Amino acid sequence: MSPNEIPPEIYERAEILMDQFRHIEDARELIARILMEVGQGAQSAPVGLGLTTLQASGLEFITDYVKARGASPSFDDIADGLGMNSRRAVHRLVHQLADRGAISIAPRRARSISIVGRA
Repeated sequence: MSPNEIPPEIYERAEILMDQFRHIEDARELIARILMEVGQGAQSAPVGLGLTTLQASGLEFITDYVKARGASPSFDDIADGLGMNSRRAVHRLVHQLADRGAISIAPRRARSISIVGRA
């Protein structure tokens, strides 16, 4: 199969898996994890957003937080809620959600996350 014959939805799923497993350096582990993910038939995100499992969990946490408190969570709140140890990882997660169109963030403002979503 040539690259031109690969359907766009397969490229999208490949991009999601690359995001999800980018920290894995060993090729055998990477292939094994992708096979496990595909074998589970995992649709890990809300339809149309193409989110990884972590991104979907982050979006769910942010949405629930806003509904419960009427304000967006801080990066520390997100880290605590998702059991993350690194503010850098939270920053990356939030910006991935923004890149996917799930949320918007106002630059240089605390608690400035808005749920956007897209179909």
